[in-house]
Formats: sequence, C-alpha cells, structure tokens
Amino acid sequence: MARDGGGLLLEEGGKKFILEIPDCPEGVEEIIEYPSQASIEPLIPKVHHSDEFLSSKLVVFQEELDKKLGEKTFLEKEVRAVSDLVRLSSKYRTLMENILNENDPDEIEEIRESMQSVRSEIEPLMKQLGLRGSSLKILFNFEDFS
Repeated sequence: MARDGGGLLLEEGGKKFILEIPDCPEGVEEIIEYPSQASIEPLIPKVHHSDEFLSSKLVVFQEELDKKLGEKTFLEKEVRAVSDLVRLSSKYRTLMENILNENDPDEIEEIRESMQSVRSEIEPLMKQLGLRGSSLKILFNFEDFS
C-alpha cells in the first residue's frame, strides 16, 4: 500500500534536506513520513544539490527498495509454489487411487494421461522449490516419483 507525503532524508556536507518521494511503499526504513511539505520547510533549510549527488542517493534508495520488494516477491512465489504443489499432489494421489480401482483399459489409459499431465505441472514446482523426486516420494508417499 502506498502513502503520500513521504520523503528521503539526505545529508550532504553536514546539511540535511528532504527529497520528496510521492506514493512511497510502506516498510522502507529510509522513508520518513511528513504530513505536508509546509511542515518540512521550517525544520530543514532548502539546499541546492548537484544532480550527481541526488542520483547517487536515489540509486542507493532504489537498490534498497528493490531488495525489500524482491524478498517479499520471492517469498510469495515460494508460498504459491508450495500451495500449488500440495493441490497437484492431492490430485495426483486421487488419480493413482482411481487407476487401482479401474478395470476398463480405456479409462485406465485416460487416467494415465491425466497423471502425466499433473506430473508435468508438479516437476517444475519441485525444481523451483529445490525438491527432488525422493523428497516428494517421502512427503506424499508417491512410489512412482524418483
């Protein structure tokens, strides 16, 4: 969630100034929230800074922001992958049980194709999570994963 009125507190040559950053994401420690620009001006005198100085500070700020957002995104992807893996594994187990209870050869072949389709979805998730077939075999008691 974004919020207005944020800024980056920068320091150059012992002088402090605020670099206004509208709609800054929450959770970034470098961002300091102020109610309005009017309340900032009396506290911190305006200082003119070179574009190079501002650029260097913004690059550092952007790297920190990217790092924080990247960590969150990575965790969300892992949680989603685990959730998908559990769902697909349950589906695969059901198909395995169905194949054991089926006598019609056409139905058995259709179930095998479904199992292969589900397996092709499971394998990339396992790779993404760093799991091997033996892990899935242990976790979900799948005999045919190796």
